[in-house]
Amino acid sequence: MSETTPPASPSTPPPLVYATPRSGGGAGVVLGVFAALMLAVLVAGGSFIFGLVAGAAGSSANAVDVQNDVVRRTVQRGDRETQIAIIPVEGAITDQTAVEVSAAVARAQRDNVDAVLLRVDSPGGGVTPSDRIDHDLQKLRDKDIPVFASYGGISASGGVYVSARCQRIMAEPTCVTGSIGVIASVITMEGLAEKVGVEANSVVATRSPEKAVANDLWRNWDEKDYAKIRKILDAAYDRFRMLVEEGRSERLAEGVDFDELCNGDVFTANEALELGLIDAIGYQEDAIAMVEQALGVNPGEASVFRYERRPDPFEQLGLGLMSGPSIEERIRSAGTPVLEYRAW
Repeated sequence: MSETTPPASPSTPPPLVYATPRSGGGAGVVLGVFAALMLAVLVAGGSFIFGLVAGAAGSSANAVDVQNDVVRRTVQRGDRETQIAIIPVEGAITDQTAVEVSAAVARAQRDNVDAVLLRVDSPGGGVTPSDRIDHDLQKLRDKDIPVFASYGGISASGGVYVSARCQRIMAEPTCVTGSIGVIASVITMEGLAEKVGVEANSVVATRSPEKAVANDLWRNWDEKDYAKIRKILDAAYDRFRMLVEEGRSERLAEGVDFDELCNGDVFTANEALELGLIDAIGYQEDAIAMVEQALGVNPGEASVFRYERRPDPFEQLGLGLMSGPSIEERIRSAGTPVLEYRAW
């Protein structure tokens, strides 16, 4: 209602206005088709969109808060000066995970801890976040702060990536690990577009014809698209393999075929121990005792604490996604292949 139009009397109901139908569709049909496409993306790519939503908290605004808001939760009250910090890597490895680990690593250095225990309970995640975590953990090793690893129920793919260079690795008896490999997923919408009668065209600059290769969700992929992505995947795989070889080659069981170890297969804790992919089987408290032994103190004597991010009050209210990408941004990004070190 404009400022110059007087409000209607409360006793007089506003008139009902009906749109006059037009032949041939018009804007309403276009909007309907667009809405159908949005719904289809959200439904057909449900798990993919969920991954985008789960990572929405990794925005730069939240990153600043995390770096200044790492808290310590006591796990074991020791009676010695020895300090062991637990840094968690739990759930899917996202940009936000990397930010939190980076903040925890910085806090560990400020606290002058004697060792770090990486607590991994993750099926893996993004290639770049996994690599950033490994990079930050190397900062501790460069300062002669040893890093150990404790696996929970699962430490696969990216979970192995971030922990491969740890001094010793202990996994829980029911842990699933391995899955050394890289995978990319993308949604293509050509069939849906044809079904609803929409033709989507991508136009690229004359001298950048490769821009449209493997970068258009509105058409089905051909072999050239797959070849383009495989080249990127192979480079990421080679780096993954290099880290595993650097961290575990001297501890692998005799006769283990390294190619078979790194073929993407998953292993139980017992199988991983036999292969030399881990060093022992036990729970977190056993892993703490393992670190204490390496530091030359008796079990229970070290002070152990876990670094955590103080919960965001907006996240506690279920409003954490308000600062994340818009629905439009998420749908647009659905056409971009996501490279991941993940189990499945």
